[in-house]
Amino acid sequence: MKVKWLAKTKPGRWSVWLLGAEILFFLIFYVQVAVFGQRGGETIFSNLFLTVPMFCAALAGIAAAITGFVALFRKKDKAVTVAISFVIGLLTLFFTMMQFIPE
Repeated sequence: MKVKWLAKTKPGRWSVWLLGAEILFFLIFYVQVAVFGQRGGETIFSNLFLTVPMFCAALAGIAAAITGFVALFRKKDKAVTVAISFVIGLLTLFFTMMQFIPE
């Protein structure tokens, strides 16, 4: 059996690109913290320089999970990169939901 690395369907390619966007937004967040010394506050909206990249990263990750699901299970795209973006997107969805569950 030959392993496919690259996505062949349109949802599969979107899923991989959205995973790349998620990584890019995480890098922007970490540059804001490490290089520019931005710090958070009491609430999530206290520092918009940190809120916007993390919110965009979460949206991109959840969108990567949704498009990865469509590519894997509806379009039968069995590429490794699509599976990776689907799993990372699911983890992003899980951790995002955990932020909003009260203690």
